Amino acid sequence: MKRLFLILLFFSAFLLFSCRAEYGILDYQEKDIVAECMVNGKYKVEIQKTQNMRKVTVLEPQNARGISFEIGERAYALYGETKIEIEKAHLDGICALAEIFSQSEECLTTAKEQGGGSVLTFQNDTCVYKITFGEHSLPKHIYILSEGFEYNIDILSIDLK
Repeated sequence: MKRLFLILLFFSAFLLFSCRAEYGILDYQEKDIVAECMVNGKYKVEIQKTQNMRKVTVLEPQNARGISFEIGERAYALYGETKIEIEKAHLDGICALAEIFSQSEECLTTAKEQGGGSVLTFQNDTCVYKITFGEHSLPKHIYILSEGFEYNIDILSIDLK
């Protein structure tokens, strides 16, 4: 609880004085991440993040299992041995999902305590990400809002490498 209070105090000072100091709240993003997530209560996906690549793989529903989207310098849809390049502009929603572990402290707009955890809101050119942090200062719920889509994401498991 003390750590949460200190984190919120630092972010409050950050917002009040509009400084660009870094507080390390997003340090977990420096590692490779593999997370299993439930999106909008309907789709179970695995989201992978490495230094140069993001990948979203559908796990459920069963009829879509194995469909993946790989986002790097270019974007690809993958299924089995098939790999098709797709313009990123056509994958806004998938790109937003793929970027849930790639936020920047300079995009932080609000920080508050809610229900025993901290909630940080980030806004970039295309989306608003509202991230609720849980145990070990890792995301447990993410809400993404954009003009073209809206996602409620529960983080079921997260592995840092």
